[in-house]
Amino acid sequence: MEKSVMKRFLALLLALVMVFALCACSSTNEPKETQSGNEATSWDEIKPIKIVYAHANALSETNNKMVDNWMAAVEKASEGKISFDYHPGGSLGTYVEIIEQVESGAVNMSISDMSLFESYCPAFGVLYSPFIIDDYDHAKNIAYGKAGELLKADLAKDTNTYLLGMIMNGKRIVDTTVPIKSLDDCKGVIIRTPEAQVYTDTFKMLGMSPTAMSLTDTYTGIQTGTVQGFECPAQAIYNGGYHKIAPYIWKSGHMYSFQGWTANQKFWDSLPELARTTMIQCWEDLQDDYNDMLIAEEDDIYTKMEAEGCTISEVDRQSLIDLCSDYWQTKADSIGTEGTELLSAINDCRSK
Repeated sequence: MEKSVMKRFLALLLALVMVFALCACSSTNEPKETQSGNEATSWDEIKPIKIVYAHANALSETNNKMVDNWMAAVEKASEGKISFDYHPGGSLGTYVEIIEQVESGAVNMSISDMSLFESYCPAFGVLYSPFIIDDYDHAKNIAYGKAGELLKADLAKDTNTYLLGMIMNGKRIVDTTVPIKSLDDCKGVIIRTPEAQVYTDTFKMLGMSPTAMSLTDTYTGIQTGTVQGFECPAQAIYNGGYHKIAPYIWKSGHMYSFQGWTANQKFWDSLPELARTTMIQCWEDLQDDYNDMLIAEEDDIYTKMEAEGCTISEVDRQSLIDLCSDYWQTKADSIGTEGTELLSAINDCRSK
């Protein structure tokens, strides 16, 4: 009897040892990383990731080249583990609607004109204050220096949206159906603007009548006379064919436009670290070449527009700076610490 009990005990002990061994083997064969983990060191350990990416940029806009090249680079670098459900050209809504979709998580990522973030994070209004940026060198110093880091931190603090990267989007100019050669010619001109307060403030200071309107409605708005023109970078004006219905170009350079690559914060945090670092590295690898290409295109576009019958007028920039520069400090002070810190960073990185 005692011998039988001992045998049963040994059999039970052996069975337990085998169970523990099987559990250990199962554990070591499991992937180290899932979409919500942060420890993967290779793509073999990561489950496929599908990113819903949308924007409202016109399909003709130059910045789509950056998006297309970046997505291709990410898919290659991730060995196909990252792919995109891509909705370009406003197919999911206007700029503002897509910004809201990123905020809510309905869209994972987007790229958008950064002035539109002013409604969510007031400091962006300082970045777009009229005539605050000197030239493209100054714009790059802002985007890739302390000012850019402040903007990222402010947006992350105030919203559920994370600013991942920035690219130049061109020097903004005025395109109208009526000739503008000086500040006096601006009086009463009805101009379409994006849905951000800083644009309304800017064009009121210039004596125009700003009217908020989505970019997708602007071409028709100019054709019907609802507005007499709009403001945008030269590339967007030419590639969209706006110069054919509004042939007067005023090279105001009132703002330097940036496009911001953003993600829903919760979605971004859920991604493996390897996925995040790969996407950021692919962006940084492309951004300098893209910026150089966009800037080089600008003079060529003015030449093309003039050849196609446009009248192009220069501006007395210093007189416009004198008109608007008090606004910079007023805007920053109205925001508080975030605004004054950003204004200081923008001023500090001017070329000496």
